[in-house]
Amino acid sequence: MAKYASWADFEKNVPVAYRENATPEAYRSGLATIAPSGMTPRADRVRNYGTAVDGKAERVVSGYRRAMFE
Repeated sequence: MAKYASWADFEKNVPVAYRENATPEAYRSGLATIAPSGMTPRADRVRNYGTAVDGKAERVVSGYRRAMFE
């Protein structure tokens, strides 16, 4: 069963989920999971990720729409 009933529903909810889940802490946690033993993610990479995704939720959705349907 689909998670979203329509494109409008998807477009309305994805930016909220993206804002909530695309955080520097989530990125750090993901990198730490795949890091070689004894190594940790670089702080500047985590900081840059946070800067790069801040305020970009709507852009992610519109980019997906263009890439898949236009």
